[in-house]
Amino acid sequence: MKRKKFIAAFGLLAGSSLAMTGRTFSYPGNRSVFRLPDGEEDLWKVVREEFSFPEGYTYLNTGGIGSVPRHVRSLVSDEWFRLESNPAPGHDLNRWNALKKDVAKLLGPGVEASEIALVSSATEGINIIINVLQLARGDEVITSLHEHPALNIPL
Repeated sequence: MKRKKFIAAFGLLAGSSLAMTGRTFSYPGNRSVFRLPDGEEDLWKVVREEFSFPEGYTYLNTGGIGSVPRHVRSLVSDEWFRLESNPAPGHDLNRWNALKKDVAKLLGPGVEASEIALVSSATEGINIIINVLQLARGDEVITSLHEHPALNIPL
């Protein structure tokens, strides 16, 4: 996947709203629009500006807790306030299914919303898959020495 397309997809999923020149995208729900610049340096400048790190700071541990783009923090805050203002049990399935449809479109042609599982973390997703495999003694699983413990420990 080309870097610019990856960053666009990341921004769509994360909900970043970046005001620059160039190609325009909107994230699922069309609540914000951002533009990616054409130049490589400008692209990374836009990405860096979305995070609250001090000047010159590079954060690489995204496998644990990580920073999210400024716009995502704003959306999470708005949603938290909405939920706090009108608490109700369960989930809004209409919103959930609409999000899955938007994500399916983002992932490409042939991807159906019914094929998408939205989980809270990669660890949760890995464990769901491992637990439905019904592995038995003697079964072999090919992995690497570089896998996260969330994969290796359950195996």
